[in-house]
Amino acid sequence: MDWDRLSALVAWDEKALAPVLAIAAVTIGFIVYYFVMSSGKLEGRFLKRYGAEDGQANWIIFSRFWGGFWLGAPSLLLPVLFLDASPADFGMSFGMTSEALIITAILCPILIVMNIFRAGKPNNLEHYPQIRKKEWTIFTFGGSSLGWIVYLLGYELCFRGFLLFGCAAVLGVWPAIAINASIYSFAHFFKGIGETVGAIPFGIIVSVISLFTGNFMVAFLVHCSLALSNQTVAFLAHPEMKWKRG
Repeated sequence: MDWDRLSALVAWDEKALAPVLAIAAVTIGFIVYYFVMSSGKLEGRFLKRYGAEDGQANWIIFSRFWGGFWLGAPSLLLPVLFLDASPADFGMSFGMTSEALIITAILCPILIVMNIFRAGKPNNLEHYPQIRKKEWTIFTFGGSSLGWIVYLLGYELCFRGFLLFGCAAVLGVWPAIAINASIYSFAHFFKGIGETVGAIPFGIIVSVISLFTGNFMVAFLVHCSLALSNQTVAFLAHPEMKWKRG
C-alpha cells in the first residue's frame, strides 16, 4: 500500500476546522434532537402524565425547547472552544443594520399574507398547528409561540450562523450556500415533499440575505414570522379548534 499517498490524502488542513466543526454541529444537533423526539416511550410518558390533548401539546412544546438547545448550543460553544473566536465572528450576533431592517420589513408581511391565503387548505390543516388541542387557552398559545421562538433561535444560529459563515469563510459563498440549502432541505424530509422542496429556495434566499447583512438575524425574524403567523391562521381556520372560554 502507498502509505505516503494515503498520508498526503488525509493530511489535516487547519483551514478546514471551521467548516468541519460547523457541519459537525448541525449533524450532532439533529441526531440528538431527532432521535429523542422519535422516542415513542418518552412521548408516551407525556401522554400518560397529562392526558391525550395536554400531553401532546406539552410534548410539542418540549420538543421545540429541546431542539432549540441542541441546535443552538453547539454552534455557540464550538467557535469559542476550538477556534479561538467569538460566535459573532460566524454570524451569530444580534445587531441589525438599516439594510437588515428594511429587508425584514418587506419579507415578513409577504410571508404573513401568503400564510393567510393558504391557512384553510387541507394540506396545511393536516399538519398545522402542530398542537392538536381542540380548545386553546392563552397559555397554550403562549407556550407554543415561545417554543417556536426558542426552536428557531437555535435553528438559525446553527444554519444561517455557524454552518453558513463557517463554510463561506473557507469554501466560498456559493459552496457554503449549496451546503446550507441541501442540509436544510434534508432536515425537512419528515414534513413531506412540499416543505422539503420549498426549503431549497427559501434556504438559498435567507443564506444570501444573511451573508449580505452580516448575521443570522433577518433569517431568524423572517422564520419566526412564517411559523407564528402560520400557527395563528391555521388555528383560526381549523374547524375543530377554538378558544376556551373563561
